[in-house]
Amino acid sequence: MLSVKSYMSEKEQIKRALREASLYKTQGLLEESREKYLELLNYIRESQKFSTNQELIDAVEKKIKELEKSIQEFEQGPKTLELSTQVQDLIKNLFTFSNTDEAAAVEGAVALAKFGQYERALEEFQSLLEKGIMPVVTAKNIIRCYLSMNTPEAGEILPAMPRAKTKRKKAQQMIIDISGVSIRFDGGPLKGQTVDFDVDFQSSNTVSIVISTNQKHVADCLEPGTRLEDMQCYSPITVFRSNGIVSRKATIKQGPRKGDYMIDITIEED
Repeated sequence: MLSVKSYMSEKEQIKRALREASLYKTQGLLEESREKYLELLNYIRESQKFSTNQELIDAVEKKIKELEKSIQEFEQGPKTLELSTQVQDLIKNLFTFSNTDEAAAVEGAVALAKFGQYERALEEFQSLLEKGIMPVVTAKNIIRCYLSMNTPEAGEILPAMPRAKTKRKKAQQMIIDISGVSIRFDGGPLKGQTVDFDVDFQSSNTVSIVISTNQKHVADCLEPGTRLEDMQCYSPITVFRSNGIVSRKATIKQGPRKGDYMIDITIEED
């Protein structure tokens, strides 16, 4: 946490951290929420102004214990956590960034899938496919959902893809379905090495890859904000090079890939 120069700015820093931790919890990101509270607790204990505020310390410690209990219950739970409709809607809104309705709709459905809400995501993708919205990308994401649910056979039950809408902006026409990427690392412990990744999800020009927990050293080289120069992208129709930036990184909390890392890479448009 950044240092601050005044009592007021330090107080605002604590308020901001509390809001962030609470938001993570609302989104079902329990580990991230716990880490944020632990970071805050350490910050308070080292603060000259707040280290004697036992009431504040007790409140943060209580939040941490509640989260640890929830995490333990979740890890011992027999089935996937289903978030409420309100929380699912919140996830869609928080991770929708495109200015066009069609791209935003795909982003919202992909966000749901990333948070393990596969049934709701499938409903969204099926609706988009029936409307002819980005049919290739949408159909591919449907199959990826079924694979993530460990039911790949269900992915064969896809409705016929309707003809894509003709009245569409040129930028949307140029969206390419990307099946894999090759990243050459220019620094860090992997400097000079090239690593290939399969794409698990895609929305517009953002692709998501999953890195196994036993390859943590690779995931550590892909922190948010990392710029990826001259990345090679593979699609069913072409291979091209582009630059990208790591836009998000999270640990998968449920499903067969639990514990692995989900990395979002936003590919620069020409």
